Amino acid sequence: MIFYFYKNKQKGYIALVSVILVSVIGIAISVSLVLLSLAHSQNSFVSEQATQANVLAESCVEVALLNLQQDQNYSGNETVTVGADNCQVEPITVNGSVYTVNTQAQVGSVVKKIFVQAELTSGTPVSILIDSWKSVADF
Repeated sequence: MIFYFYKNKQKGYIALVSVILVSVIGIAISVSLVLLSLAHSQNSFVSEQATQANVLAESCVEVALLNLQQDQNYSGNETVTVGADNCQVEPITVNGSVYTVNTQAQVGSVVKKIFVQAELTSGTPVSILIDSWKSVADF
């Protein structure tokens, strides 16, 4: 009879250890999935900010080029409000007939900078010929 009681205790111990191991594995998988979801959500958020900053910086280029088309003496060096956000037009440089426009915009922690070189044609209306339009890390 003592042997039978001891044998049942071992079966209960094995069952308890098995349940604990399965629970630990389940918790580890759940925690991993939660962490992966958080990382993906943060990446998506930063990606959305990068897109918004890029669109904002390009909008600033468009405003600067429109101002240049209307007034060839436009010098830039201003903050432009687009909707609820702001972007900066850096001072415009001129080398012969080539105008260099640099803009930047920041959304959250993401900063986007656009470098554009364009030529203005004489005549009425003034036309703009884009020589280069690049997203750059720095000017």
